[in-house]
Amino acid sequence: MANRATLITGRLQQFLFSPKGDIEGILLIVDAASDRLVQITFAAAIGHELAALYKPGNTLSVRCRHDQSPKTKKAAHAVFELIDALDGEGRSLLHPAKSATVKVDGTVTGVHFTRHGEANGVILESGDVVHLRPHGMKAVKPAIGSRLSARGVLRKTALGGRIVEAKSANGWEIE
Repeated sequence: MANRATLITGRLQQFLFSPKGDIEGILLIVDAASDRLVQITFAAAIGHELAALYKPGNTLSVRCRHDQSPKTKKAAHAVFELIDALDGEGRSLLHPAKSATVKVDGTVTGVHFTRHGEANGVILESGDVVHLRPHGMKAVKPAIGSRLSARGVLRKTALGGRIVEAKSANGWEIE
């Protein structure tokens, strides 16, 4: 019988670390009444992305496959291999569509700069970076503490966070 994908939703109890310190898994509480745990394993690079998106206590949904390794037969709980983490609408958080257009709204908590020191975007309280380009910054004039609403193409940062290449922000079109 094929090892089919399973959707599991639970509360993140803890991250699991390799001997080298990389995040290689998580424990999810999938039944609060019994504190039933499942373990989800993945490559270290994915661990950094999940740690940027979730903290212990957060609820998350994952698509995974039952780990068929003989080593897991005597495990204290079910062990699964991660396929993907999903947002509240069932969209991939780890593999978003290359041209996924998203809307982000939030309070500006910081300014992002080019390598030459010119302001080119903002950081929202969610941690999302909104890339406005220098001319977009001049047009939109976002200030720390102000609200920003932007639409654009979603990408992942090297640290696992999100960056939005803004096409519009606060009513201004950004070319």
